[in-house]
Amino acid sequence: MKAAETEYEKTIFYAKKQKEAGIITEEQYKELEAAAKAHKEEQKGTADDTYYGVLNSVKKNLGETSKYINIETGEIKKELAGMGRGYRQESQGDVGKYKDGCF
Repeated sequence: MKAAETEYEKTIFYAKKQKEAGIITEEQYKELEAAAKAHKEEQKGTADDTYYGVLNSVKKNLGETSKYINIETGEIKKELAGMGRGYRQESQGDVGKYKDGCF
């Protein structure tokens, strides 16, 4: 979205320069401004559609697991982070035991 904003600002900058130099009229400037704004909004809409499309696809493919992941940062949420701390499964007899031997 930053690129769309930068492109818009450049277009407006150069259109103003052309208007000030008498190359284009006020009416032509307003038309350029409106077209630049519409293009910026279209680019932002496309970026949003892509972002949310990917986000929804990830959530769908993760299924129940998605509730344990902060989708914005990719980090494991707090409530799940401590569940595996110290847990080991070195042999069948140790399944479910923590390092201190407790279940």
